[in-house]
Amino acid sequence: MSRKPGIAGQYYQDHPEVYDYRYINIPGQEGGIKFTVPRYFDRLLEKEDPEALARMKEIRQKIVTELDKEKDTKTTYGTKNRLEVEARQKEAVAKMLRRSLV
Repeated sequence: MSRKPGIAGQYYQDHPEVYDYRYINIPGQEGGIKFTVPRYFDRLLEKEDPEALARMKEIRQKIVTELDKEKDTKTTYGTKNRLEVEARQKEAVAKMLRRSLV
């Protein structure tokens, strides 16, 4: 592993509020880019404040659990069947993304 922090390390230092939001928004030429906080930032936070990272992970887990419960209330399928349908949908989307090498 590199001992130099790189670009992401500099962004982490310049934006200590990164964990106050669910997503990071980076401006771009055609609007912007929205993505979740990278795992690399979790490793940096773990070095600085392990308890804060543990709290963040608990919050993330609660959000996922609540979303799963909400999805289950909106369908007559059970959790297992719902997950199978979601997996098939993702596979169908992935098949559409394949490109030829020509």
